[in-house]
Amino acid sequence: MIEFYTPAQVAKMFGVNANTIRRYEKHGIIPVRLPSGFRKYTIQNIRDLVKLIGYESDDVKKLLSNEKDM
Repeated sequence: MIEFYTPAQVAKMFGVNANTIRRYEKHGIIPVRLPSGFRKYTIQNIRDLVKLIGYESDDVKKLLSNEKDM
């Protein structure tokens, strides 16, 4: 099962505000919306952000390490 995260959750993981996440959407770095119309992000989207901004908070590291264990 794919786990999804909201813009607010992703922003908190990276220590930024949700507007920063929306800016990444606007520039096509991460997908804008699911077909349902909601903004939700996958582990792969979070990995893409790590590559983009070169930053992993403890929350992001924990999330990605837990994903490897699945």
